[in-house]
Amino acid sequence: MGYEDDIWGVGENAETSYTKNEIDKMMSDLLEDIMAEVKEVYHTPKQGTSNYFRIHPKRVAYKDLIKQKLFEYLNSGGYIDGVSFKEFNEVFSGDDISKNFKQLKWNKQLNLCCYLFQELADKELILSYRIPKKIELIFGISGVSQKIKRYEDS
Repeated sequence: MGYEDDIWGVGENAETSYTKNEIDKMMSDLLEDIMAEVKEVYHTPKQGTSNYFRIHPKRVAYKDLIKQKLFEYLNSGGYIDGVSFKEFNEVFSGDDISKNFKQLKWNKQLNLCCYLFQELADKELILSYRIPKKIELIFGISGVSQKIKRYEDS
């Protein structure tokens, strides 16, 4: 665990203790997330593939905090606006988003959105499975794979 883990309160310097019930809940959530990830990667549903972001199982104990902080940062920085936390949370819930979900509007340079979510995946805060397709669906940005490749090559 490095410095970046400490900023989320999970590093070696974090002073956290848990009760048995809290540990049981975290383990149950972890198992649920792992099984959902296995289903997402290895099971192809008839209606299509999963279209949501999922917090990485390594971070399951802090998934609500990660979602809240990410929402606050993106909202206060003007990257997204006109979106409630409930709507934002829907795309990070780990459940399929509804067919009539509110697409999020990215207000800054489009390549920043691609870069942000690829970095979140690289730092193991979200799962990396189908990131470009999810960005295209959730933010309405086209050519995500090319944008990611372009900044990886530079």
